[in-house]
Amino acid sequence: MAALSAIPALASRSVVLRPLLPSDGEWCYTLMCGPAGERWRYRGRTPAPEVVAADLWRGVFAQFVVVDRRSGRAAGLVGFYNVSPEAARAHAFAVAEPDLAARVTEGFGLLLAWGFEHHGFARVFIETTEFNAVHFESLGEAAVVEGRLRNYEVWRGRYWDLLILSITPEAFSTRFEELLAARRAPGIDRTGSVEEFRDLVAERWPLDSLGAVEVLNALEELVGEPLDNDVVHGIDVNGPDDLATVLLERAAQAVGRAASPPVGSPSGPGASSRAAPSGPFRATTSTPPPSHSMT
Repeated sequence: MAALSAIPALASRSVVLRPLLPSDGEWCYTLMCGPAGERWRYRGRTPAPEVVAADLWRGVFAQFVVVDRRSGRAAGLVGFYNVSPEAARAHAFAVAEPDLAARVTEGFGLLLAWGFEHHGFARVFIETTEFNAVHFESLGEAAVVEGRLRNYEVWRGRYWDLLILSITPEAFSTRFEELLAARRAPGIDRTGSVEEFRDLVAERWPLDSLGAVEVLNALEELVGEPLDNDVVHGIDVNGPDDLATVLLERAAQAVGRAASPPVGSPSGPGASSRAAPSGPFRATTSTPPPSHSMT
């Protein structure tokens, strides 16, 4: 663990990637045959443990357990397979515990960076079924759809296409360099504003797991402290403004400084629902009302 943590691409302030060990076998079986695996390889089937163990290493170049540093939990598994050193290409995969998807997405980004920076991959492919494609929407133009195998998989009573995506180092750097640098930094500089945070949430709405990483990073920069994954998990709201309000309230509670007035609450008749909170957050207006001023 210590040796891997010294490699920037394999650690961030929220997660660390460690090699998959023989002692992880029971956890891997539960991961792949439980709720997380329903949308992945086995689609709810429960093969013999030795079958799962063999599948774990078929064609694998490197794979890592993503460990949530805050809780110490194993959040999921990421890795490269079907690697061609001659062609400088690889395929990548990720599977996550449902409540820790954002942590695994962060680990997946670290894995891709490691592949580009340390192994010289010119292109990484991601194969995903159509019903899982929603998890990749935040990739935007960084991921190119190279191919589509129509009616390739059956899940929940209907056929689904298989999409083959690719990412190049240049596209990855353009989309994620700033975010990765922030996640790898040893400390957190307080930056940004409540208004900018709300704008980011609106841009990323509805959040996929990558959007959750970006939003959590912005939230941590607002409060200047690392936050638990629970801050962005299990929120049921109707729109981005409500989501931003809940996230700001959760962050304020997490750092022990509850916002007053409540985050997003109007301060009087006709007041905006996007009012800035007090406490650990920064206002965006140059001359905010005294009750909303920041220090």
